[in-house]
Amino acid sequence: MKGTVLITGYRGFIGSHIAKSLKKHLKIIKLKKVKNFKTIENNHSYFEKFDVKKNNINTLIHCSYYTPNSNFSDNEQFKLNNVVTKNISYLIKKYEIKNCIFLSSMAVYDTSKSQIVNEKNFKKNQTAYARSKLRDEKNLYKLYKDGYLDLVSILRLPGVVGKNSKNNFISNLAKAIKTNKNLVLNNPNFKFNNIIHIKTLIKFIGLILRFKKKKYYIFNLGSEKPIMIKKILDLMIINLNKNYDKTISYRKGNNPFKINFNYAKKNGYKANLVEKEIRTYIKDL
Repeated sequence: MKGTVLITGYRGFIGSHIAKSLKKHLKIIKLKKVKNFKTIENNHSYFEKFDVKKNNINTLIHCSYYTPNSNFSDNEQFKLNNVVTKNISYLIKKYEIKNCIFLSSMAVYDTSKSQIVNEKNFKKNQTAYARSKLRDEKNLYKLYKDGYLDLVSILRLPGVVGKNSKNNFISNLAKAIKTNKNLVLNNPNFKFNNIIHIKTLIKFIGLILRFKKKKYYIFNLGSEKPIMIKKILDLMIINLNKNYDKTISYRKGNNPFKINFNYAKKNGYKANLVEKEIRTYIKDL
């Protein structure tokens, strides 16, 4: 691989791992947001200036996002993400960036029922986070249709685990077990594959960077061979804290959903088994 990659959100868990991995093979430009980002209204001043010529950036990897865990209200999240979107569009046009990888989310789907996710089961009452993700997907599609982008890869991610991961089901479960906290589990007998290890994600991004075909892709990512949630719990207790003796409450709640890998496998995505991804994550801890 050769070229220059522009990356947003490089300080976050996913962005930092991607930047660290890719810098071995590519020149990485890390986009920094300005200190007064909360007051930004226009479409070209959210990120600090950087020095690069037109056509010198091969790919934009967009990881930066305001999430429900970012201490902003739903309205603030939606507004700030919209500001970021405008700035991304501006940079794509100004620097004539032709390829974009956007980290979207499984949150756009309706997870209230047990089913294999598909394009017909989007959430009706979506969170600000999910609405922002879909809005950005549509914005990138428009840039693609208008000829500004040649290749767009939308990665709808499940819970991504790895060293320093947090705020997803598996990471929260690991934290509770390690710190001997009480647990509440929904549907312990349901089989689960809504997970991917950061290393698996990075391998797929490395593959995308070699794509030549001009196309707008949407990829659903996850793991194969779902296993019951209570088996995941047992596996983590044995490996993280054999003396775990806190109360585990089981209750019936929203059913986890199974992931349809859509075009990912057809384009070289090698999904690992759920158990393998969890064991790899356990080693990180």
